[in-house]
Amino acid sequence: MNENIIEHANAISTWLKENVNPHTAVVITDSGVKVVADEAYVPLNDR
Repeated sequence: MNENIIEHANAISTWLKENVNPHTAVVITDSGVKVVADEAYVPLNDR
């Protein structure tokens, strides 16, 4: 993977950890950026 992308991803990951809850993600496309959060999550492989 491109090292530049990894560098930016690490910066975004740090921002997420410091500013939002653990169920939040950033989606980046060629037309914009959005911050999204899950309402609920239950891992099925732990059951």
